[in-house]
Amino acid sequence: MNIFGKVFLGLIAILLIPAATVLTTMSLDIRSKWQAEVVKRQEALDTSFQKLSEARVSVNELEGTLQRETNDWGDVWDAPNSEPLQSGNEIQIGVGESRGLGRNAQDGQTPRVFVFSETADASGYLGEFELIEINTDRSAGQLVRPPYSGEAQSWPRGTYHVRDTLPPNWLSSIAELESQLIQVGSKLSFQQEEDQIQTKLLASSQSTLDQRLAELNGDADASAGASQQVLDGLVETLRNLENERNSVLDEVHDLRIKLVKDYLDLQDTLTKNREGVEEKQVNASERKPAVVGP
Repeated sequence: MNIFGKVFLGLIAILLIPAATVLTTMSLDIRSKWQAEVVKRQEALDTSFQKLSEARVSVNELEGTLQRETNDWGDVWDAPNSEPLQSGNEIQIGVGESRGLGRNAQDGQTPRVFVFSETADASGYLGEFELIEINTDRSAGQLVRPPYSGEAQSWPRGTYHVRDTLPPNWLSSIAELESQLIQVGSKLSFQQEEDQIQTKLLASSQSTLDQRLAELNGDADASAGASQQVLDGLVETLRNLENERNSVLDEVHDLRIKLVKDYLDLQDTLTKNREGVEEKQVNASERKPAVVGP
């Protein structure tokens, strides 16, 4: 190799050393960035796996809760265009066989459902109903107990929620409330009967009182031909009789005074007459001659 070649080779070697250093540095930087990105992606992947595991646990818990709720509450149907019927204890439900209503009923038994109303203001429990008629898209239910007074008139029209079962605690609470309503209704009926009896007794007592007051104070509405005592009343009659008695007593008193006066006058006359007779007898004895016996 000639001198020029050697120099050129030396220059190339001198130039390649910095370039190789730069390339090596750049490669190391790129490698560090990729390694950091790989670590970051691995950490993100681990976090995702952890979140996925937690989500799977949460989903399993929610599925278990849903299954328990389904076992407790049963299937539920939205029933639009539902309304009470004219019979007073029946309703028309806007859902039927096409959506599986009544499929859980045992053979030979009439399906029963629990119905809730839904309005803009609030929701309410209507009661337990027997499905007496199930069509494709509509059904009819009859309340399993006698309706309370005014209950059916309060049932709204619109969308109902129909359930084929309720949780046991709900069923026991409903049974207890219905039992309390029956007891309260019985007490109310008893109180109403007592009130009617007391009202009749009060009316009878008032009638008797009015009759007694009429007897005492007089009856201006007495029938024709009634006695003056009935018209005047006992109080006025007794007052008149008392006045008559007082008048008679005054007359009796005057007669007694007159009798005493007449008696005294008679006694005075008798005394005078007796004294006159005695005086005449004395004078007659003095004028008579003495009788001489033989």
